Amino acid sequence: TTFEVGGPFFPHTNLTALFGSDNTASMYEDAEKVLGTFKRRCDKERGEGAVQLLARVVPNIFQDKYKPDLLEGLVEKIRTNLYGEEAATPLDFLQLYWWDPKDHDVMPTLKALQKLAEDKIEVNEETGEATVTEPKKVGGLGLVD
Repeated sequence: TTFEVGGPFFPHTNLTALFGSDNTASMYEDAEKVLGTFKRRCDKERGEGAVQLLARVVPNIFQDKYKPDLLEGLVEKIRTNLYGEEAATPLDFLQLYWWDPKDHDVMPTLKALQKLAEDKIEVNEETGEATVTEPKKVGGLGLVD
């Protein structure tokens, strides 16, 4: 069996092709869509939560336009790829791949991701009742370099 090897990423590519010019593209977008279809099918056939997924975010920290607040849009795109347009489910687990921990500070990015992993809560001053105004978008976080 033979097959042709080629395409826009063969044998090498530039970072813009992987991440987009505005750093909001996910290099795993096609795989996320396939995994999302698989998860939704498993949830339908075996019950909600039968399969949990690990998603990976790989921001292009070498691009001048990179800012940690870009991650919220990227996480939303990953959630849509995995769970569909209408789902409000948080990602089961999100792994951050950091290219260069020695020369680029990872802490602002981790803080931005931490905000996405917490429910936004509003407390009524009079009654003391807490209400979730925006649910978390990420269930668990991990870091790899």
